[in-house]
Amino acid sequence: MALGSLAQAQTTVTNGIKWHENFDDAAKLSASTGKPMFLLFTGSDWCTWCQKLEHESLMTQDFADQLGDKFIFVMLDFPTKKMIPAHIKQINEGLKAKYNIKG
Repeated sequence: MALGSLAQAQTTVTNGIKWHENFDDAAKLSASTGKPMFLLFTGSDWCTWCQKLEHESLMTQDFADQLGDKFIFVMLDFPTKKMIPAHIKQINEGLKAKYNIKG
């Protein structure tokens, strides 16, 4: 996947789209720019459908060209193997519950 190590990065740029990994920072940016947030709930290292969606759609140049400047993009990851910072994991779990994400 194009994101690299979540433990080190707070954002990743793919085809011109900046994917934020910290919801709180992205929410502040959304408020200051007036752009809506695009939330992607993913299991980057285990969910094959998530990986397919990301590689075939969300990480393409066509997607970036059409929507890249219209949203603040946020990737909320729920990995099983790789580590993410504890505070990011806690925020992601809270958002998962808030939006009733089941899978």
